Amino acid sequence: MAFNTIPYLIIGSSLFFLGSFILAKNIRARVNILLGLTCIASTLWLICFGLANYFAGSELIMFLLRLGYVGFIFIPILLYHYAVIFLNIKSRSQSLTMPYIGGLIFAMAVMLNPLFFSGYRQFIWGYTPIGGILHWVFAVFYFVLYARINYILYKHYREAKRTSSLKYSQIRYLFCTVGILPLSAIDFLGIKGIEFYPSGYLFTMLGLVLVVITVLRYRLVEIDIIINKLIFLFVNSVLVALCYVLLTKVLSSIFSPNLAGLFAAAIIITVMFFTSLKDKLQQVIDVIVYRNKYEYQRALKETTQLLITKLDLNELCYFLIQMLAKNIGMLKASLLLENNEGNYDIRTGYALEKGLMSQYSIRQDAPLIAWLKENRSILIREEAEQYLSKQNFKEIFGDLRRISAEVVIPLFYRGNLTGLVCLDNKQSGAIYNQADIDILEALAGQAAIALEKAKLYTEAVTDSQTQLYYHRYFLRRMAEEMDRSRRYSHYLSLVLIDIDNMNKINDAYGHEEGDRIITETAALIKNSIRLTDVAARFSGQEFVLILPETREEGAYNVAHRIKENITRVVDTAEHIRREVEKQKINMAGGGKLEVTVSVGVSNFNGLDGHVTAEIIIEMAKEALLKAKNMGGNRVVIHTPEPAESRTT
Repeated sequence: MAFNTIPYLIIGSSLFFLGSFILAKNIRARVNILLGLTCIASTLWLICFGLANYFAGSELIMFLLRLGYVGFIFIPILLYHYAVIFLNIKSRSQSLTMPYIGGLIFAMAVMLNPLFFSGYRQFIWGYTPIGGILHWVFAVFYFVLYARINYILYKHYREAKRTSSLKYSQIRYLFCTVGILPLSAIDFLGIKGIEFYPSGYLFTMLGLVLVVITVLRYRLVEIDIIINKLIFLFVNSVLVALCYVLLTKVLSSIFSPNLAGLFAAAIIITVMFFTSLKDKLQQVIDVIVYRNKYEYQRALKETTQLLITKLDLNELCYFLIQMLAKNIGMLKASLLLENNEGNYDIRTGYALEKGLMSQYSIRQDAPLIAWLKENRSILIREEAEQYLSKQNFKEIFGDLRRISAEVVIPLFYRGNLTGLVCLDNKQSGAIYNQADIDILEALAGQAAIALEKAKLYTEAVTDSQTQLYYHRYFLRRMAEEMDRSRRYSHYLSLVLIDIDNMNKINDAYGHEEGDRIITETAALIKNSIRLTDVAARFSGQEFVLILPETREEGAYNVAHRIKENITRVVDTAEHIRREVEKQKINMAGGGKLEVTVSVGVSNFNGLDGHVTAEIIIEMAKEALLKAKNMGGNRVVIHTPEPAESRTT
């Protein structure tokens, strides 16, 4: 029995079971049929070559070598057919006829014509056929066919890069396959009489495994990861082999050859598995292949732990979306939470269109919600398009296009769907691979717990009438924001809002109508500020806003930053005042009531060490009193003397 018999038989049998598995997975799918037939053709090649190395007798050996090569001939033809079907190329009948006709001609030539194979040679590893002039013709056919596959892949690769991240990644896998499978032609060297070990079966096995991944896996591992592992395996194997040879040679002068080999193997195993050399080698290859491409996954794992430290619901929602945007780099994102009616409203978003947050809602009986509750898993649009019927896909994803939801992450707490995170495609165009999904699933579990905890806390510190924070919570947050402002030298503004003529309204319409005006005004204020801002009920008809600066200093100088922040704060205050003024409140007795507010603004530059929260609050009170004395319905910014005012 020749050396090559066992490897041929093992890999041939493996490919047979792989092909059978693919066919059993979906025997009606043409891509599965073609891929299964490719594996079986490879099995015919390898099993026949393996048996030829096992049996004696020149005629039987030659027959097995010829029969095995028929399988080899049809590998590139079936792969070409697979690529045409997979990419849905038109005019398939014309593009597929010629390769199969050529394959049948070459198959008959292999079996019958000595100009293809005239005999066989025996090398140390086994038998190899002797190629004739027709084998050169086949070699040209072989490489032309692979060149054609490369051409159609590249053509569709450029289109998929713009339209489909999943198809784009699948084609990258096929590109890798088309780069590997032609290396099986290394066996041609033996056929031409060059004594070179025929390792083509290894490349065939690897290439077919990559094709199988594109068919059976929706969540593809990035091809960079596959390349990284292959490079690490290759470099590691070369280093081990070199070290083994050198150590054995050195130790042979001291011990017998057998003992020298054992000692060399023991030293290498100790160094590779009980020292940091292996990890350092992996780090070097990571830098070369990845170039920090997957650093976001590590960062996302670390920052996920910070979720449970956020008690304020608005702050937590903002932190969650910003964390995803920073680490994953998606184009858009939205966080939807369950409301009191059981529907799901957008609580916060990233790069969403103006007005969409207040308009968009998903009903509790929507097909998407039913699917998430039943399957309890992340939903990816491109995956769903593969396995859902067209009708179901349209029902689930039809309205999600408004918020650009390519990935939907359900948030479950104690079995209840409490919210969902919707992510758009990555800015880089890369797919959400399995590592991303694993991290996002872990994030969903942590986020659901943190959000529920923040809801309970927020309810405890929120005024039931206005849904704004209590005065006591405002004082605590004010102290925290002052400390943060000093630490980072950031600007901080305080806005004090008072409803004008509230006593007269209560006397004229009653306290019940006055309470309704307070509630509606509070709702308007809440909808006018950012998630990073804090809105609280200061007293009966007074409200207070903490507006911290969120812009990083960057290239802006301090003076420009302060000016920009003051402009933003005044614009926010003016916007609230104008919106309240425009709001006509329907009164119980009929008619509409025009309500106005007075606004006082104070600022802290983050630099004055003697300024306290109490001083900033008093400054805002002074500005508010100034606005009241000037007739109300205006915004006044506190200045030492005189006060600056803006009126209409």
